[in-house]
Amino acid sequence: MTLGTVDTPRAHVDRTTEHGFRRDVEGLRAIAIATVVCWHFQLPPFTGGYVGVDVFFVISGFVITRLLLREREQTSGTSLGGFYARRIRRILPAGALTIVVTVIASYLLLGSVRAGQVAHDGIAASLFYANVHFAHAQNSYLLSSALPSPLVHFWSLSIEEQFYLVWPTVLFALAISFGATIHRHAMAIVLGVVTLGSFALSTWMTSHNATNAYYSSLIRAGELALGALVAALAPQLTNLPRAASAVLGWIGVAVVLATAMLYNSQTNYPGLAVTVPVVATAVIIACGCTTSARSPTTLLSLAPVAALGALSYSLYLWHWPLFALVQLRLGHAPSWPWRVALLIPAVLLAITSYRLVEQPIRSSRRLSDRRGRTFAFGATLVAGTLAVIALCNAVAGASGPTVAVPRPAVDAAQLSAALSAASRTISLPALAVPLSQVGNDVPFDGFDRGCLVPFTASTATGNRPHDCFFGDTTAARTLVLYGDSNADMWLGAFDQLGRREHFRVALVARASCQVPNLALWDPAAHAPGTACTAFRRWAVAEVARLHPFATVVVDYEYGLRWDYRHQPVAPQTAVDAFGTTVRRLAMTGTRVVVLGMAPAMFTDPIQCLQTHTGGIGACASPVKCLTPSFRATPLCAFDPATGRTWAQLALLPGAVRSVGGTYVDVSSLFCTTTACPPVVDHLIVNFDLRHVTQHYTEYVAPVLSALISAAGVPLGAG
Repeated sequence: MTLGTVDTPRAHVDRTTEHGFRRDVEGLRAIAIATVVCWHFQLPPFTGGYVGVDVFFVISGFVITRLLLREREQTSGTSLGGFYARRIRRILPAGALTIVVTVIASYLLLGSVRAGQVAHDGIAASLFYANVHFAHAQNSYLLSSALPSPLVHFWSLSIEEQFYLVWPTVLFALAISFGATIHRHAMAIVLGVVTLGSFALSTWMTSHNATNAYYSSLIRAGELALGALVAALAPQLTNLPRAASAVLGWIGVAVVLATAMLYNSQTNYPGLAVTVPVVATAVIIACGCTTSARSPTTLLSLAPVAALGALSYSLYLWHWPLFALVQLRLGHAPSWPWRVALLIPAVLLAITSYRLVEQPIRSSRRLSDRRGRTFAFGATLVAGTLAVIALCNAVAGASGPTVAVPRPAVDAAQLSAALSAASRTISLPALAVPLSQVGNDVPFDGFDRGCLVPFTASTATGNRPHDCFFGDTTAARTLVLYGDSNADMWLGAFDQLGRREHFRVALVARASCQVPNLALWDPAAHAPGTACTAFRRWAVAEVARLHPFATVVVDYEYGLRWDYRHQPVAPQTAVDAFGTTVRRLAMTGTRVVVLGMAPAMFTDPIQCLQTHTGGIGACASPVKCLTPSFRATPLCAFDPATGRTWAQLALLPGAVRSVGGTYVDVSSLFCTTTACPPVVDHLIVNFDLRHVTQHYTEYVAPVLSALISAAGVPLGAG
């Protein structure tokens, strides 16, 4: 199939194509990959190095469109089959190898559970829907708290390939509909509309859900379209005054570098901010259509710069899995000397892949001479990659010996004995819930029914249904469970207690929405939040409407979050704001019970249990850093899991009691006097760094009830 057979006047040929390869564009790739690698490796000065991906998008749109137009104008037609064969030889071999090596390395380094998750990521990457896959994962509150996948960077490659599936067909339609002269003009109109539309959509979508916007094909298509627009207008751009194009080109380079250095994780991105580096990149490419010794083309065309640009695809593929695997194995980012040192193997891997895989296959006459052979080769690569992933996934799904789920601890003495025995355990015992399934050991009623409002919801309560009752739903008495995702975490325990003591449990919770009366930073929109503040007001009103005999409040960090200016909240400010919310709840007539924070793990508990050879005790958290009385000490003033201070938690019990609330320390449910074991009575305690498994909350439910009753708020009707 071809894009039409029309004669093309010589005047409309882009002069730059007559000399074939544009070395300055290759040099622009060098800038893009340098910013991306520095950003991923957390190296200065590129705190906004993610803009390098946007530079790649513009370049790709320009290069691919330029090649399609060049072929059409030189041969009176463009072969879609030839185009896709070239894409297969260019993209698939190195990409498939990266996916296979990363999945296998994950299995060897991270344990079968995490490797199984990476295997699922590999399927999405292999089939080019990684952007959709990772958008869903990061919109999931529990999944979003994990360290990034070694294959997350394939999201951008997926968007490019999705664009390439659509764009040649659009060109084909334009070639049929218009003559040669009108064709470029029609392209320019279509591409201009797509670009402007995507920028508008980016602004709107980012304000509602920045995660969806970041991974959106529709938004990123505008960046590719802008590059294509430059290619369509290339014949006219060759007439730009050389002095003006040189000045504009340098301004474009300066803007791209400035955004890479000035943007950061708090930038409302992509939003309107994405237009700055994207337009600057288009300006650089456009100005390169005319030659000038004083333009940035000279710098970008230097052999070392162009060489790095030629290596950019392989370096993009390999640098992130290397860094991510190290980060996942450690449980945190390596120190800066190690981050710098990791650049060496990243570059060596890229060079090896480029010379042994990417270039030989891309230029293979054996494949290029027989298009059908290329398609068969591509299909074999994809099938082989999926087969390796399936094998690793099957191994990851295998589980060790299991035992029956233990009955709940009947009293504090029994639980204390179980904790003491667990603290002496060295080898991983048989588990009631296999390691491969622990990630699913969460209160699914709250998630599946939508009663836990997602942190991405743009309104206060999102799509929360009216009926969010658990326990004995026919009972006359009501208990409200209020807070963030840690409130939902306790749902299994209170559901069990409600059935036993005959009260219904109303879940009033929004993920990542803290209880303190503070205007906080919205992690979903990357902007000052209003939905959480509105939810907090709604929650107090809902408690007043339900007239519960008790309201149990649970909050992960008890106010230790970023305020609306994205500045850390001072401990005393956090505690005072928490007290304000407790006071407002108490004014409705309910008894307010604040549960202390459950242990936060300092390392991924599942991965640690699978990979630590020195005994499972190494996966326990020290008790002195997990109770309020010790959190303000110098030893525990800094939490490596979150990188924040815990000083305000020492102030919390007194603040709660001063406004009429009841504070219940729950550390005895998890810890002995020396440590908080990761496995108790065949149950894994935490399924991630900061959430307890449903089975364990149900296991300690009777003792939790006794603690609350001992504090003066009995849960029983009598």
